[in-house]
Amino acid sequence: MDRINKGTVQVFTFKEGLLSPLAHDLRLDLKRFEVELDGERVKGRFWPATLTVDGVMKGNQLDPDGLKDSHKREIKDNITGKILKTADHPLITFNGRRQAVGLEAWKVEGELEILGRLASVAFSARLDGGAIKGEVELQQTRWGIAPFKAMAGAIKLKDTLKLVFSLDAP
Repeated sequence: MDRINKGTVQVFTFKEGLLSPLAHDLRLDLKRFEVELDGERVKGRFWPATLTVDGVMKGNQLDPDGLKDSHKREIKDNITGKILKTADHPLITFNGRRQAVGLEAWKVEGELEILGRLASVAFSARLDGGAIKGEVELQQTRWGIAPFKAMAGAIKLKDTLKLVFSLDAP
């Protein structure tokens, strides 16, 4: 069995709504995770309390100074405390299987548990430059999470988040 706990796991949020020009697309970074690979079996454990706000996305570029540190802390507190309720749900888990679809590529399918709710997810992963890379789109509402809203919904986050990972290959 191979255990991976180094690399990057990033979450991207996207704004929408009438006043979306006043809001920001964000990049978050998950600091603690562990992925186990055992043959076809894939098991992941993710600690959402370790999320940090990297900054504002402007197109494909990160602006790390696009938010004040106090605003970053407020966003993190909302995500970890109010949305993901990490005091009651300190762990997000994934249990699934991978199937080779090429020499260094896999299709991964399984169940992701967030806030005690399970939902199926599927994504592709590939070996690239010594790292296992991939991305997956997640709809928050599948786990009972209402996308963040402000100003009576004139500013809100899209239901879809994008998770991008680059894990140090064993």
